[in-house]
Amino acid sequence: MNNKFLAASGALALSLCMAGCGMGGANSQAVSEEVGVAAGAEATTIATSMTQTDVIETAGSGSDVARLLEQKPKNVNSCASIDVTATAPDGTWTAETLTFAVPPCEFSGARGFATLDVTGMLALTRSADNGYSFTSNATNLEYAFSDALGAAYSETRNGTRAITASATGASAASNISVVFVGARHDGILTHQIMSTFTPNEGLTLAQGQPLPSGTFVHNGTATWTGTDGNTGTFTVTTVTPLAYDSTCKGTQPSVFDSGELQIQKTTDTASKFTTIVWSDCGTPTVTYVSN
Repeated sequence: MNNKFLAASGALALSLCMAGCGMGGANSQAVSEEVGVAAGAEATTIATSMTQTDVIETAGSGSDVARLLEQKPKNVNSCASIDVTATAPDGTWTAETLTFAVPPCEFSGARGFATLDVTGMLALTRSADNGYSFTSNATNLEYAFSDALGAAYSETRNGTRAITASATGASAASNISVVFVGARHDGILTHQIMSTFTPNEGLTLAQGQPLPSGTFVHNGTATWTGTDGNTGTFTVTTVTPLAYDSTCKGTQPSVFDSGELQIQKTTDTASKFTTIVWSDCGTPTVTYVSN
């Protein structure tokens, strides 16, 4: 794959590397590092999907795709067709389906990419009595990228993220599978992550508004199934809560300005693990530790 394409943005480059960087069957370190990178990217995606406003505007994408779309006249929501399938007594929607197709959900000329095509469906449901909580269900929701030289890469999401929220905090139960195609090793990464969010002191979640600054705690598992036969199951643990900075969204490689996750393969000893450390809303540093 073209190096310029891989380096076009921090968050996307992390996802690309997860699917394609040196996954030898016997190399536990390489596999652990790449799954660690992917888990870091998923942490960002969860953060950008915690409110109905964010998930509708960006289709629950990671921050890189969100930034790409924000530079265009239309965001994801405006290019999708929306089918309201249920409403509350006051007429507001309680279930709707967003369907993405090309065109109009094709974007070009931003952040070094020739094209980004968004296709698939995202179904949203919420109760009639809680405007904060909702569930999003992705069906073949694909982000397909290409560069000027014709190199192609895609990630396709299927699965559900259930958000339970109020003005004082939120939690997300994510069960998402991502199919990676186009890097040196293709495969499926399945995340089963429970996340909790607490807004900073003096801030609250507000209906119809993006997520305010606060902290995240992520815990769960991630399983990689490679098309080359390489597999692995990993635990995801928060060492230091991830500080979500709402001012970083749309401008920086990450939405976290500090925090640390630990990724450990279930067959490794306790002294072997991978850390993901964020600083100043930059691309996180992934380090394999073997004591």
